[in-house]
Amino acid sequence: MPPRKAKARFATSGIKRIMQADDEVGRVSQAALIIVSRVVEEFVKDAVGTAAANVQAEQGHTVHPGHIKQVVAATSEFDFLQPTVAKYPDPPLPGDDKKKKKRAGKRAHAEAKQE
Repeated sequence: MPPRKAKARFATSGIKRIMQADDEVGRVSQAALIIVSRVVEEFVKDAVGTAAANVQAEQGHTVHPGHIKQVVAATSEFDFLQPTVAKYPDPPLPGDDKKKKKRAGKRAHAEAKQE
């Protein structure tokens, strides 16, 4: 039975480019790229999973960048991401994503002008 080919969820070419941006890194094996891809996948699952759990606890439905910012602030393992998430706004208050903005049609717009 031939060996099973490992699958990477993230583009190995992008990971290779990032790794080789460091002058000390020369060649990178395909196996190393796949392992890094899997590590990135687990990292993202952890961060987004925590953010999604926080949103559900607040009875929300949408994960916003601010929710990821909250996770980074609350988790010491993610301290290195503080400068990256600092530029994003804080998460909306609970219930804000439930509000839908109504678009004014031509009739509503014309009626507003007459009054």
